[in-house]
Amino acid sequence: MRASRQLATALDDVPVVGSGPVAIADFAGRYFDFSKSSPGLARLTCWEGLELGHPVGAQARALRSANKVSEIRGALPTASEAAAEDLLLTIVALCHAWVSSPNVPLVITGTPDEERRRVSIMRTSELLALDAAAP
Repeated sequence: MRASRQLATALDDVPVVGSGPVAIADFAGRYFDFSKSSPGLARLTCWEGLELGHPVGAQARALRSANKVSEIRGALPTASEAAAEDLLLTIVALCHAWVSSPNVPLVITGTPDEERRRVSIMRTSELLALDAAAP
């Protein structure tokens, strides 16, 4: 897949399914799996930010991100737009960091443990979703 297409469509590949904070945790876990199975995406977004300084295909990607934010709000109807955006940004950043910065977990934990990281990202996402959904 061309790099620009991969950047544009990555969020489309993992839908938010269900409702409530558990649905957000599930999305985070599946996005973690997707990120691991497509490691070039995380590396590409890292390179893009460091080398280009601006996103490739920004309009299309912003639209797809807005669609994902809408899915998150569908799962968390009381969450604000900003809270849903923050949730998505946090999930993507945590999942991509695992792939694009493999030395960080080696330094901090000594041994990379993908299942531990997946569970941690899911729990973090669930707790943030609980907070975002609070009235």
